[in-house]
Amino acid sequence: MFWTDEDGNKVEIRSFFARVYVDETVDALNKKFSWSDYRGEVVLSSLGKAQREQVARTILTVGKLNQGWCGVAAEDLSGPSISQSWYVEELVSMGYLRKKKIMGTVVVFPTEKLMENQRVPQCSFVI
Repeated sequence: MFWTDEDGNKVEIRSFFARVYVDETVDALNKKFSWSDYRGEVVLSSLGKAQREQVARTILTVGKLNQGWCGVAAEDLSGPSISQSWYVEELVSMGYLRKKKIMGTVVVFPTEKLMENQRVPQCSFVI
């Protein structure tokens, strides 16, 4: 399914465990960072708090399972925990995640800064 975001850009919405979102910016990460070589290991103390590292690992693991980096609904990432949603917002403000509204849903995407921080391997080939 395709949709147009608030800036008029095309966004592909894929059904998976929960919905995942792929826009042009996150698709560019697929060309630079290898989801297939990502092992899901958290770089401890790299984000300052274990809770932030858990949010980072979750979004990167969803990307690996999706077989491509993607965004997820912030609500799916943080769940019912108010404190967990606080860590999502912190990661956005720190530049590790970016967010946008799609079809009324707040979606968060990994950024290149997060990929580098979590030492996600770069692709060894050019797409």
